[in-house]
Amino acid sequence: MDNRKQRKRGGRAGRLSGRVALITGGESNLGRAVADLFAREGAGITVACSREAPGKAETRKFLQDHEKTCLLLEGDQADTCFCIDAVERTFQKHGGLDILVNSVHSAPEDAELQHEPFGQGLLSTVIMTQSALFYLTHGSVIVNTIPFEPRQSPRMVNYLAARLAVTNFTKTLARELSSKGIRVNAVAPETAEPDALVNLEPETTAPSYLFLACEDSSLVTGQVLYHNGSLKNPY
Repeated sequence: MDNRKQRKRGGRAGRLSGRVALITGGESNLGRAVADLFAREGAGITVACSREAPGKAETRKFLQDHEKTCLLLEGDQADTCFCIDAVERTFQKHGGLDILVNSVHSAPEDAELQHEPFGQGLLSTVIMTQSALFYLTHGSVIVNTIPFEPRQSPRMVNYLAARLAVTNFTKTLARELSSKGIRVNAVAPETAEPDALVNLEPETTAPSYLFLACEDSSLVTGQVLYHNGSLKNPY
């Protein structure tokens, strides 16, 4: 049986064996999909999710199947104190931190343009990364999530600003951390529908996070993987 069929049937190929990952945005299907795939690939994981998120119950249920190797933390993922605590508790639970996946999704159109133009996603990405850098060493990986872009939105300027901000943050950080042997990349889940992110299946997008987190992409940094194959008119 090849590795692809093994993974689809729940087998473990072990590409993250011995590695520790902190994954934010665990309240979403995307966050759960990444956490599930990483766990099946042998990683010890910490999943951070929002207390008030509607998908939190599903995340708790999912983590029951991985309770020995997983830690669930609930709080404000854009709060500095929570981010620092999440990183420290990950280190205490698993004895290290090798991979940071920033997958908090907060639609910029839900935020006030003057006060919070980017939503919580960008804030969480920056603050959690700053908190994790103290523990990340040579061979560590950061994988960010570019805010998806609906084709029709009353506040397209918010989306475009958020996308550009996370993209530039990823590329700039990759250059700054290259001398330390830390790779930084991002995944951009493209969609034509504003709420399509909640319907993502593990096999559609999560493997891109796995690719960027494991040794298969050891020579890749400062890049963005775009998922736009399902669009009628991909650009």
